[in-house]
Amino acid sequence: MQCLVVCSEIKVKVFAAVNPEDGIRLCSSSGGVFTLLSHYVMGLGGVVCGAVFDKDFHVEHRIVDSCEALALLRGSKYVYGRSAYIFATVKRYLDDGREVLFSGCPCQVAALKKFIGADYQNLFTVDIVCHGAPKGIYWELYLQAYCHNHGFSAGDIESVNFRDKTAGGGWRDYNFTIRLKNGREFTEPYRENGYMKMFLFNYTLRDACFRCVFKGAASKADITIGDFWGIEQLRPDVDDNKGVSLLIPHTIKGKEYCSRLPIVAEFNLEDVLPFNPHITANAGKPADIDAFRAECSSTGIWPDAMAGSLSFGRPVQKGSRSFFKRLFKRWR
Repeated sequence: MQCLVVCSEIKVKVFAAVNPEDGIRLCSSSGGVFTLLSHYVMGLGGVVCGAVFDKDFHVEHRIVDSCEALALLRGSKYVYGRSAYIFATVKRYLDDGREVLFSGCPCQVAALKKFIGADYQNLFTVDIVCHGAPKGIYWELYLQAYCHNHGFSAGDIESVNFRDKTAGGGWRDYNFTIRLKNGREFTEPYRENGYMKMFLFNYTLRDACFRCVFKGAASKADITIGDFWGIEQLRPDVDDNKGVSLLIPHTIKGKEYCSRLPIVAEFNLEDVLPFNPHITANAGKPADIDAFRAECSSTGIWPDAMAGSLSFGRPVQKGSRSFFKRLFKRWR
């Protein structure tokens, strides 16, 4: 990897971008930049590989080659899905000379790179600013309980949206929403949703997430994308609460792709980290996580009571400068 950060004297640049199509941005988790990158690769005759829901709403990676199918990949899925099974197929596309965009968690991008071995010039990789990825079993238990409590089955579901911006709160105060094939809709603010609370309080994360080694400058991707939290303070003129994407190019190719995007602002990393600590910092492991895991394992039932006991305080918009200076040193 040709790392752009070649010495500690070079400032790591972070970019803000938005998709000019509001419709795409509203159905994307952040600023709709993934769609723009995907369209560019498809315009070169390439394919895009990313996370989708299968018919049972388990998460897996899938390859698509049309703008219509790209909708399946759009939007965050807060579940660690199956991806390794598709690596051989990705390699075949690369060997055939097709352009491939592969997106995933930092560890999934690193695993793909290790699997294919060679440095393919026709591969473009995108990872995310990752809070951590929940084990699939916890999503399965939650969905079973949710279906039971609301009187429908998984087969009745039309869509699941972990980051619904259209329900009133916009990008920052999004909703968790399930829509059924019969038109019914179940939605609630993420702060009140049991699955989102257990995810954001780190109970459902895998052990590997607490010691991730692929964050920041250790990323194996060409570019990292995510929500640009704090943009309303850093550049309020570009914030409309519809979503802004954060981009960090790690390679020459990443910088080239970034230059093709509608960039609306540019920052140094140290100015962005206080609002986006997970660029470099791992999630903290809850002291009582074993109790949560034991209850799920012994009962096979989602622990509604435990999720209900958690609540969000006022979010901290800006952290200790000395703390984030320590985080910044990890990049150097």
